Amino acid sequence: MDNFYRDNPDLRFHMAHADWATLAPLLELDFRRSSDDPEAPGSIEEYVETNEMILDLVGEVAAAELAPFAAEVDRTGCSLVDGVAQYAPRTQAQLAKFAELGLMGLVIGRKYGGMGRSELLYNAAVEMVSRGDSAFMTIFAMGSCGELLERFASEEVKARCLPDIARGATAAMAFTEPDFGSALGAVRTRAEPVAGEPGVFTIHGAKQFITNGGGRYQLVLARSETNVRDARGLSMFLVEMGPGVTVTKLEEKLGIHGSMTCAVNYDGARGILVGERGKGLTRIGFFLMHTVRLEVAAQAIGIAHAAQQAAREYARTRSQFGKTVDQFPAVREHLVESEREIQVSRCLVYETAKWVDIRDGLTRRIEAGLAGDRKTAERELDEVEQRCEILTPLAKYYASEMVNRVTSRALQIHGGYGYVREYPVERYYRDARITAIYEGTSEIQVSGVIGLLLRYGERLILSPAVENAPSPPGFAWAKALLYEGLGLYRGAAGFLRDARDRDYAQLTARSLCDMVIDLLAGCLFLGQAAKAAWKAPIARAHLAGMGPRLRLLHQRILGGDRTPITDFDAILGGGSG
Repeated sequence: MDNFYRDNPDLRFHMAHADWATLAPLLELDFRRSSDDPEAPGSIEEYVETNEMILDLVGEVAAAELAPFAAEVDRTGCSLVDGVAQYAPRTQAQLAKFAELGLMGLVIGRKYGGMGRSELLYNAAVEMVSRGDSAFMTIFAMGSCGELLERFASEEVKARCLPDIARGATAAMAFTEPDFGSALGAVRTRAEPVAGEPGVFTIHGAKQFITNGGGRYQLVLARSETNVRDARGLSMFLVEMGPGVTVTKLEEKLGIHGSMTCAVNYDGARGILVGERGKGLTRIGFFLMHTVRLEVAAQAIGIAHAAQQAAREYARTRSQFGKTVDQFPAVREHLVESEREIQVSRCLVYETAKWVDIRDGLTRRIEAGLAGDRKTAERELDEVEQRCEILTPLAKYYASEMVNRVTSRALQIHGGYGYVREYPVERYYRDARITAIYEGTSEIQVSGVIGLLLRYGERLILSPAVENAPSPPGFAWAKALLYEGLGLYRGAAGFLRDARDRDYAQLTARSLCDMVIDLLAGCLFLGQAAKAAWKAPIARAHLAGMGPRLRLLHQRILGGDRTPITDFDAILGGGSG
């Protein structure tokens, strides 16, 4: 029987070599069992064994229950009947199966009926689900809404809603509005307090492009402070599907047809405040968005892996001019470059997930009074959060751009067959496109992280990675290359800091991000090659091209070309008038 975990050696490598010796005691509070958590693991060995059982189960179910029916779900799509949004019948059956196996509550605490697993494991599961059917991932991954409720909601709300979500009740993030996409600080949906009911509000407004917008539980971002017009006037509310909530439209999309994307109106809907007033975006929303952006990166890897496997199989079996397609150098180059980029993405996603787990574990220890000196622990937590704030957008940006390149190459390898629905690669190509758009476009990711990179990128990310990178057998030359790359980054970042030109920094943000990603991936690949000899070829392939790529990016940044800014009208005007 197919299994998307067992047949993926790179994913298994990441899980086998994750630093569970650090993460498991941190997340499980040194394995202190309590009366309200009798199922807590008692040791690292038990924790890792359970992880493997879960990953094997997800791999089996994704291969057996999702992948064979993805084309059917793609054709059927969702429906809106008498104001009720519905998934395809097959999707409903798949959701019931995942719920029956307990997989819908992977990251919800055991106290509330979930499994309480790590972000590292969760994103591995997201990758496998997305390989099976990327549309179903948008349902599966809404467990992150449960994470948010567990972190910020009242005990009453958690006790009522979280077991339901763990059993398969769908959830949605309702942030985007018709006139405001990524500019969430400008949200107009308003929340009015209900007299005599503390923490209860009525919600009025409209949301657009809401994934799972017909879901039972909706986290709605709304303006509760009428005298504050920026993000500080926004709060988060839990709204349940019912009176005052209307799905007005299902979007007809290019891809992920099995995913329900809705326009939703709120006309006096009852909303329960989640967390503090005025912190809906600045604290709670960003907590959720960072989690979801990492999920999208894992989704992109799953789609890319599926496309790569399809392309490899087609190239291996298709003959042209007397030999199989995979014998042609140009095709081999496509496949090797795609594999390199997929594995770079895994490095980024699972490195980021590690730091998110460290963040969550430190937070739990501080809250439980187990962190020793609280001020020291809080300083450590601040630094870990800065790492997460840098790595998350980098992972989302790179993986979502990567999957578009990989699916394009896979379609190209199929030739004309890639353009017809007989082969799944055209669906992968369509499904991939959304990953660079939703939960913050690629442009939003790089423009948002550039300031953090200039302030902390070298100290928190690159210098530790380069200094701690090993020199496995056959890679004696690599350390000098890493230090050269670090010098190139310093030069580029210093140039941008000294220029004090915000527009130019934004113009070159993608190039600086690419430098960080390329160099960090080189360090991580060396670490892999030191642990397993079979990882040496991919490390060599990455490092062989890293130097030229970094030098080109460095030259691009220092070149100072501002043509897109200075000559925009002249170029696009084309001499008219």
